[in-house]
Amino acid sequence: MVVSRYVLERLQLYAQNSPKRHVAVGGAIGGLLVAAILALSAVRRSESVSWPVVVAVAVIGGGTWAAVMVVFVVRLQRRMKPLPSDTDPARVRAARRLMRNGELGPDPETNALAVRLAGQLQSLPRWKKLTSTVFLLATALGALVTVQEIRDGEVGTSIFYGACTLFFLLMLTVGQARLDRRYRNAAKLRQTAEQRLT
Repeated sequence: MVVSRYVLERLQLYAQNSPKRHVAVGGAIGGLLVAAILALSAVRRSESVSWPVVVAVAVIGGGTWAAVMVVFVVRLQRRMKPLPSDTDPARVRAARRLMRNGELGPDPETNALAVRLAGQLQSLPRWKKLTSTVFLLATALGALVTVQEIRDGEVGTSIFYGACTLFFLLMLTVGQARLDRRYRNAAKLRQTAEQRLT
């Protein structure tokens, strides 16, 4: 658990201070995963499909996904300013915890960092309607594909698509609710900090 927490802290600080590299790596990994899934789906759908078609589907689908991810995350992170190079990752974690709870702590430096992170979060565009629509459509499409796979007797494939559908459904419900709570607590934290200064 200590190792995983340490790695998580370093990744968060790396994403904050090197957003372009973080976006590039994340886009590449996401694109490769989507490309692999599309390639496997194309092969399973038709055993006679040619490899050039499989490669084309994987490249186009994976490339499109990676490009969308990069554009989306870049627009989200373009207002995030790097933290000082000597920032303690443990302090960043503590500041994020304060921001999530919407409360200030006893340490002034951690409070200042939490207020800064809260301000950055509030400055990011929400695109709530767009993301909700995307997750809703993905959930509906995943449900249709899962039902079709069940009718075809493809147990393994139906479980995979069912898991993907459940993921999109959770992002639509639990994910959006948690994000709304984070924004509310960030606003509450900044308001509390302003009241202390007055």
